[in-house]
Amino acid sequence: MQRPPRHGDARLFGAAVLVRGLVQSLGLLAVLVAVFVLSRNASESDDTARALTFAVMVLANLGADCGSNAI
Repeated sequence: MQRPPRHGDARLFGAAVLVRGLVQSLGLLAVLVAVFVLSRNASESDDTARALTFAVMVLANLGADCGSNAI
């Protein structure tokens, strides 16, 4: 509550925020696809590959939340 409120005609999200979100999302997608493919090739099990990919996705989201609160 240190900053004053934004102007009523100001945009909620600027182009820079949208581009940064898109780049981060595409980067995470690339990592998740790589984790899935590599774990699928290593373990020969879809269940293991899906579980590992889900765990990486959850950890990435937790890391993103912690990183955004630091700013």
